[in-house]
Amino acid sequence: NDSYYPGSNPDDLASGYWMWNPRALLRNFYASDGVSESAFESGDAARYPVILDSNTTIMDAKLLSDIEKYVRDGGTFVTFVQTGRHTSVLKDSWPIEKLTGYHVTRLTQEKPWQTGALAWAPGQKIFSDSWMNRVPADGLSLEKRAPDVQDLAYWKSDGSVAIGMRPLGKGAI
Repeated sequence: NDSYYPGSNPDDLASGYWMWNPRALLRNFYASDGVSESAFESGDAARYPVILDSNTTIMDAKLLSDIEKYVRDGGTFVTFVQTGRHTSVLKDSWPIEKLTGYHVTRLTQEKPWQTGALAWAPGQKIFSDSWMNRVPADGLSLEKRAPDVQDLAYWKSDGSVAIGMRPLGKGAI
């Protein structure tokens, strides 16, 4: 029923602060801050070498353009599971695909939050092996659409891409 769009779908994840959040895991290792969507337009985001998105589910063309500029100028923008899933008028349109270079083929795996669900892509140098089989995983299945994307992890269940990266300009998404 699209009359409740956006956010009423049980597969929708909330945006913003969560009780569990990546920033909490990193706080003892890296200085951190919070930025809003307006930080990209104003240029304030440029002060941060890495921005971990907190599931900004709705993105319009202007925000995508501002994020793209941030990345091309040298920033790293890390998407979360449903970052850029909708526009304000089109449900499940995944406008973020324009930047990531990956198409979302499936939203969740059959056995959510299982440990050992992922396998690192051969040759990837972004993640270490130390936590691979201890971290419960669930998320998107992705398909390459841009030639410059790099697969970082695969779902063991079907071999589809679970984590990918795309260099853009001086940065990456």
